[in-house]
Parts: sequence; C-alpha cells; structure tokens
Amino acid sequence: MSEHNNNELIRSLTLVLLHMTSWQEGQHPDNAPRSWKSYDWDAMDFLIDEGYIFGNRRNKSVHLTKEGVAKATELLEGLKQAELSITSRT
Repeated sequence: MSEHNNNELIRSLTLVLLHMTSWQEGQHPDNAPRSWKSYDWDAMDFLIDEGYIFGNRRNKSVHLTKEGVAKATELLEGLKQAELSITSRT
C-alpha cells in the first residue's frame, strides 16, 4: 500500500472512530456530536480542513459536522459491506 493510500485510510478510519465514539451533549446550537480528539494529528487536521469536524484546539474533544457524520456513516457502511464480502468467501 502506498503512503498516500495509507494516509487516506488513516483519515477515513479516524473519522469513523470519531463518529463511533461520539456522544450528544445538547450544548451546541447544531446539536453536533462530540468526540475525544486523541487521534493522529495529521488526520485530525485533514478532517478539520475537509469540514468534517470542528472545535477549539485547546479542548480535548471536537464536534462532528453533519457532513462528518454523513461521511463516517458512509465509510462505516462500506466497511461493513467489505466485511460481509470477505466472510461470504470463507
């Protein structure tokens, strides 16, 4: 796997993990879910640049945007389909 593909996979999986470990606090005007940001910093910066997450760099958690939740859900469904494809071969 090339370094570019590896970085893309890390970013995608980071977004999925942020979504899967998120929670609702109800304090944000958009009701955006929160998640701890203890993941790869380059991946986190990329997700911020893409508009999938946002938050103050001093906080220990970030918010997922609606686009971030949608993309994470799409990626997770793709991973589930890939898993089903692999298990059906065995």
